[in-house]
Amino acid sequence: MYKIKYVLNLLPSTLVFDEGEEDQESIMEIISTSEELEIFNTKCLQDLIEFQWNTYAKWIHYTGASVHMTYVFMFFMYVNQVYIERNESDVKDIYIFIMGGLLLYPMLYDML
Repeated sequence: MYKIKYVLNLLPSTLVFDEGEEDQESIMEIISTSEELEIFNTKCLQDLIEFQWNTYAKWIHYTGASVHMTYVFMFFMYVNQVYIERNESDVKDIYIFIMGGLLLYPMLYDML
């Protein structure tokens, strides 16, 4: 015989609004304007923030950071090739093309 402990956090269900109700504030807006900092120490709210991070934000930020770090690395390689080694080969055009492609992600992200 095994005992199973279930923990239900109903706070994520409060993030969804009915279609006809326009004046509602989300629970995240209410919490962000609160001056009670102790509220962030509650387990329910920490679970909600962790849920929001894992569901929505984590992969967006990881992808953005990866693209940015790749861009910085390619920019370093371009500066090293063109300005330090003074090599005017076709490699610089490849670096410029790759950097331009890497700049598409932040541009599309900001446009959306």
